[in-house]
Amino acid sequence: MKAFWCIALVFLCLSLYAQFAESKVQSGHVSTSSDWKFVSKFCFSKGIGNFTWSILSEDTSRLKLVFYDDVEDSWPLVWKNRNKWSCAEKVLKAKGNHSIINNKTHLQEFSDDVRPHFWYFVVSNCNNSKPINLKYHFQWLNKGGAWTRQFSFDEQGLPAMYLVFWLFFMILTAVHLWGVVILVRNGSYHPLVRILTACIVLELFSLFFLFIHYAEYANNGRGSPGLKEFAEFVDLAAQLLFIFLLILIAKGWAISKNEITDKYIIIGTMAILSILYLSMFIWDQVGRSAASSVYIYDAGAGISLLVFRTLAMFWFIFCVFQTTREETNPNKRLFYFVFAAAFSIWFIMLPFIAIIASAIAAWDRFKIVQALYLLMNFLGFSAIAFLLWPSRVAEYFEISKTDLLLGGGAAPKYKATPYETL
Repeated sequence: MKAFWCIALVFLCLSLYAQFAESKVQSGHVSTSSDWKFVSKFCFSKGIGNFTWSILSEDTSRLKLVFYDDVEDSWPLVWKNRNKWSCAEKVLKAKGNHSIINNKTHLQEFSDDVRPHFWYFVVSNCNNSKPINLKYHFQWLNKGGAWTRQFSFDEQGLPAMYLVFWLFFMILTAVHLWGVVILVRNGSYHPLVRILTACIVLELFSLFFLFIHYAEYANNGRGSPGLKEFAEFVDLAAQLLFIFLLILIAKGWAISKNEITDKYIIIGTMAILSILYLSMFIWDQVGRSAASSVYIYDAGAGISLLVFRTLAMFWFIFCVFQTTREETNPNKRLFYFVFAAAFSIWFIMLPFIAIIASAIAAWDRFKIVQALYLLMNFLGFSAIAFLLWPSRVAEYFEISKTDLLLGGGAAPKYKATPYETL
């Protein structure tokens, strides 16, 4: 646990360092030898949106702020050929540009009645040998109320969504902790249930931090990106712990046996999953270009995770099958069949969500995918909490002693009584 919090602190510090990456009130400094430099993007909803900006530079003679939209012959084409075309060729494909008056505040309206559009903002310095060196302040506003106008259209609705799921997990946490109290009173708070408690609490805190970030974002257009990225890391830890819990149950621990078999395979599987999850997390924070519309599961780290998670699902099914063959109790055999069917679906849901994401328009993708992801987690965590409820475990779980998670033989430091006594 100490190691987890040390890693979490490192990621929080890295996230705070990069805190301007997400702001839709965005300030920064551009210094580059390139004559064409992407700065940021924003998705305007249907109707009229406003973009306010000011730039301060020592040399503004040929400096321009250039706008592109997401129509195929504009930004997608320019980004694809950014290393082949000259500055003038790239600016030619823009949907608008402004000469810069030093330190003057400009207001630009964007209007579209057909659909939301992403707009991409670039500073250019064509036909000038001097490097680009400037400070800027940008602010985008969509139409709508206090909880929508600061947000790019692809993020509108996120504060309410995270609040709703946080409330769902609050209820789940309260119910689960009630069951934990019963187990503690009976001296039967087994490590399986402890792992589940950790999963639920981590997910609860992750959602709480995300809500705080987006609620603050609605107020000032910046939010707390460091807190957001820390919340995503906490969610990553919850996912890994939950997969670990599912594998332990699939191996029959605390149901058919008191020993954990294939310990090294379990450790290796969890190590690979941890590396892949962390690689995807790091790529998402520092490797992904904001100028690109590539989704996280379209990149190498995300694809690798999906492939290995699918392989882990097949191994999970195989473990359940092996455990079922060794089990003679018909009620427990039925439990394993139901457990395998339900959580095979949970495993495969993430690749399924990734497939759905590839078919959804970019301006709707993140909200829909995140809602499906959170719903998947809530249903999965709730199902395990249901199975591990004190009045139900006696039907399937037979524990006469409590072993260490991945060790054996050491005497427990707390008293553990059989679940049958509950």
